[in-house]
Amino acid sequence: MEKDAVQFVGSELGQHGPNVYFKEFSVSVNGEKRNYKLGDFYFVQKDSGYPVCIAEFQLIWMNLQDRKKLAAVKLYFRPEDTTPGRLAEHGEVRHFLNSNLTTKFPYCF
Repeated sequence: MEKDAVQFVGSELGQHGPNVYFKEFSVSVNGEKRNYKLGDFYFVQKDSGYPVCIAEFQLIWMNLQDRKKLAAVKLYFRPEDTTPGRLAEHGEVRHFLNSNLTTKFPYCF
């Protein structure tokens, strides 16, 4: 991922201490730009050796002291991608995956 591939979209939501918070950001990888918003869900994958999971962005901010761009993300994994695996209580498998919707985030985990 090239430098400055992540850009904040829109105005800041507020500031607390050294942190400035945002509602949305965009990622440019190989010329393709995608936007991500707080509270929305996205298919993500670290790389092809890792399972696809669903990410929910909960906080997006920048630390003004070191200019680092950060995000708090809740990850949801399919039961079969966890140590115990899928159990009977997990119910029926329904997985709708479109590889065009999956974004690889090599530096986020």
